[in-house]
Amino acid sequence: MSLRSALAIAKKDVIDAVRSLRILSVVLLPIAMSIVFGALFSGIQSDAAELVVHDPGHSCLASLLSDSSGFRIYPVDAADQVSAEVLRRNALGGLAIPADLDSEIALGQQPTVHAYANARFPQAGQRLQELIEEHARTLAGQQPPARFQYTVLEPKITRAELDLKYYILSLFLGMSLSLTGVMVPAMLLAEEKEKRTIRPLLTAPVSEADLVTGKGLAGLTYVLIGAGVVLVANGGLHGNLFALGVTVVASALFVVQVGLLLGSLFSDVSSLNTWSSVVILPLLLPAMLIPLASNDAFNLSWIVAILRFVPTYYSAHALDLALSGGNVLRIAPDLLVLLACALAASILTVRAVRTRR
Repeated sequence: MSLRSALAIAKKDVIDAVRSLRILSVVLLPIAMSIVFGALFSGIQSDAAELVVHDPGHSCLASLLSDSSGFRIYPVDAADQVSAEVLRRNALGGLAIPADLDSEIALGQQPTVHAYANARFPQAGQRLQELIEEHARTLAGQQPPARFQYTVLEPKITRAELDLKYYILSLFLGMSLSLTGVMVPAMLLAEEKEKRTIRPLLTAPVSEADLVTGKGLAGLTYVLIGAGVVLVANGGLHGNLFALGVTVVASALFVVQVGLLLGSLFSDVSSLNTWSSVVILPLLLPAMLIPLASNDAFNLSWIVAILRFVPTYYSAHALDLALSGGNVLRIAPDLLVLLACALAASILTVRAVRTRR
């Protein structure tokens, strides 16, 4: 295989795809839908601006945070309930304020305030810390009036309740991977056959492996761009970012190979479009159902057992773990399955192109 030839094919296809309305629509559809649905449901769950507070002394600190910073206060009856409620309500953070905070500050003492930040909102949590200390200083001049003890709370890997924002992210990330990853390389390969340019291309010093690799790199470029935009647009850059990046790349490699295999089986784009849904819908099902599986309201254990036979189950499962903070070791079995399936699809694609040459 010639890497130079493969890169030349990939460069040409990436540029040509920008001019193709069919390919652009495939890439932009999941992105546009994720943004629209995210905007529609953004007001349903606004817990990112919520603070869980235990404040038996009704201190001025909680009032300042509520009045001047726009946080919604959710009170709890005991200090040991704060951390659990932050995770349960998916709140931005929480405070356990001592009963005599105001009086101790007035006496020049430094009482301890326990603050909890939700790890899913790292930037907002940092801003919360700044606001707490800023408002606390207003109670006693410029000297630090209290000692703040901060704890970062990591959400559990499994979710007891359905997080609508997370579900939208998972659904459209899976849609971007499956739809873009399958259709873009499949259409690039099918168009070569439809325009009858594949034979002259293969008579040049270009092998079947060069052709497949070039088309795959072009498809991989677009699927990674699409997945990245969906993640950024829907606040998906949280959890273990390294594990998340590795999972997206491995998932993209698999779906691109499926797309190349699909494109090698059809001689024109119309036939490809007719039958592609037979492949894409099963690949999309895990992204639709895996986020619901951890919710007790949905009895999906038997469906999950069936979905284990669909390779994208391991993509959805790895993404779920990575977004929840799981490291690479936890997702390693899922990645191995995806890469093995990608390799098998790649071998089948080269053989299919060779036999249909």
